[in-house]
Amino acid sequence: MPRVVVAPFVIVGRHAMRRGAIIRFALALTVLLVAGWLALRFARAPNIDRAEAETRAGRLLAAYAGQTGQPKAHFADRRVLEYNDEWQFIWSYRPCAMVGELRIAVKRTGAARYVVLPDCSPVRGFAVRPRTA
Repeated sequence: MPRVVVAPFVIVGRHAMRRGAIIRFALALTVLLVAGWLALRFARAPNIDRAEAETRAGRLLAAYAGQTGQPKAHFADRRVLEYNDEWQFIWSYRPCAMVGELRIAVKRTGAARYVVLPDCSPVRGFAVRPRTA
């Protein structure tokens, strides 16, 4: 019997995929896609507590001080702002305490990032606090 292409992925002839096999394959693929979507939809990221957030912020402070060559003593007077989804740890920068600060945000999922880096010469040279995003 000659091989005749009827539809994509279906070849009539020697190694033909029967209609029932196609339906079972489509149903299995649909079930896998729905299960994957549900797993991603309802998966929850772990929440951390404030002590763990303080530890992560302290690590980022140490990393920043190490990378820039600043002594950790330049960062003092830590304040903590608590928001619904994150904590912000703010250290004033002693060489220019009026305008310089290091601000680190730690989300409740554990992700941490620098928000504001210390700058003793803010934009345009005015003694104003830097704008934050």
